[in-house]
Amino acid sequence: MTVSRPKKKRVVVSLVTFNSDIGVLRNTLLSLVREIQTVESLGSIGFDRVFIVENFSNLYYREKLHGLVSNFRRNYEAITFTLITLDENIGFGQAHNLAIFQSQSDYHLILNPDLLIQCGSLNNALSNFEKNSNIGLIAPMIIDERGSPARSHYNDLSIFDIFLRSLAPQSIQNLFSRRINKINSVPVDETINSGKKAVFSGCAMLCRSSALVQIGGFSKDYFLYFEDYDLSLRILQHHKAIVDSNFKVIHYGGETTKKGLRHWIYFLRSLVTFYFFSARKKTERLYSKNDL
Repeated sequence: MTVSRPKKKRVVVSLVTFNSDIGVLRNTLLSLVREIQTVESLGSIGFDRVFIVENFSNLYYREKLHGLVSNFRRNYEAITFTLITLDENIGFGQAHNLAIFQSQSDYHLILNPDLLIQCGSLNNALSNFEKNSNIGLIAPMIIDERGSPARSHYNDLSIFDIFLRSLAPQSIQNLFSRRINKINSVPVDETINSGKKAVFSGCAMLCRSSALVQIGGFSKDYFLYFEDYDLSLRILQHHKAIVDSNFKVIHYGGETTKKGLRHWIYFLRSLVTFYFFSARKKTERLYSKNDL
């Protein structure tokens, strides 16, 4: 009698690049490869492919990226690296959507090209998914490049809170310390129930693929910034989430206020969309009217 083995769960990874630092990206991919090898050595979960979506960077960068991906394909033949090169910059979320909707996976790992995954973290997060079928999103503990915990996940964030944490001097922030502590108090290792207003950083998100497909992936309302917060809230409309202390990444990015005028314009445009004009916000207003 032949005993059928349980079907392996499958994972797809996507990263989006736009003139990203090649050296940092190389280290990101090395940490990812190490995690993939660890997970696959345990046997119950496999990886379909790693998508790298190149979002219309300059030609010099593209040549460097093609060389980097070729090296990884040559050195790690067991892992499929798929490079998608775009003829226009379609934005962070839409670039990830290309990978999300080409995949037939159980889990989808969304990654920035400027982070390191700590040893064993990905296996820890996937194990958490395997034990909790009602969770749609697992967010990591994020550490900044100085080795300090980064505040990247928030509770019930208002426009005032955005400007308070982004622009206010420390003296003003001290006056609102209780409020800041409240928005920073996203529970760790506790299930965040559906309907909560928690938002998570998109630098690293492990999602159940069915949850991403159910909500249509990242919203087309955003080019850059707030697409991760919007995705968080839409997943939490249907599923639960968790911040997993055993899933850790070191993030070398962020700091919108230091990135120049163009990024400020993107940031402010997305902020207005997020709070007033997104499809999610229009749906929320419609439901609130129907409840009257």
